[in-house]
Amino acid sequence: DEVLDNAQAGLQRRTPATRFSLDYLGNVTSAEGTKSSDNHRLNAEYDLWLSRRLYLIVPSGEYLTDEFQNIDSRVTLGAGLGYDLLDRSALEWNVSALPSIQSTHFDSVQAGEDDSRNEGALVLGSELDWEISRRVDLVLEYQGQFTNSEFGQTIHHSVGRLDIELTKLFDLDISIVWDRVGDPETAVDGITPEKDDLRLIIGFGIDY
Repeated sequence: DEVLDNAQAGLQRRTPATRFSLDYLGNVTSAEGTKSSDNHRLNAEYDLWLSRRLYLIVPSGEYLTDEFQNIDSRVTLGAGLGYDLLDRSALEWNVSALPSIQSTHFDSVQAGEDDSRNEGALVLGSELDWEISRRVDLVLEYQGQFTNSEFGQTIHHSVGRLDIELTKLFDLDISIVWDRVGDPETAVDGITPEKDDLRLIIGFGIDY
């Protein structure tokens, strides 16, 4: 038997001059008593509008832990600019670019390897929110983290989510999540994590 424990949560507060966003995505899966995935991601961002479409991001932060990617913790902090490519009543699309610093601590490493990395990163993001109908929304999110060439590391995180309003309070959420690590760190037991992780998440949400 497979047991799934998935959670998504989002909070946003907007004023005419600012926007604060806080998002969480967690996934724990076990089959016949053996855990097969355990990852948690928390993102926070504060935006300050410079014009109707251009905004300053100060700061942006992400915390990630992923047991099966050999990541005990990864913290990324940055600041940069965002721009609304589309800003319509039923369709919004924004992009962003943030020079950042990233600190990663691994669960275990091969003998002689460092168990942590501190490096610079360029974080590129895109989010499209399309209100297909009064009851159906499509959200497409992408984030790419590109670190310096010494480590040759690239990290991609993408989410496609369909929100279907069942009642004024409850939604049906169908999400496809894709994560890719360009150069996973080999653990002390010699096992190198898979580069790609693709998940389908179906659940109920509360909208208030």
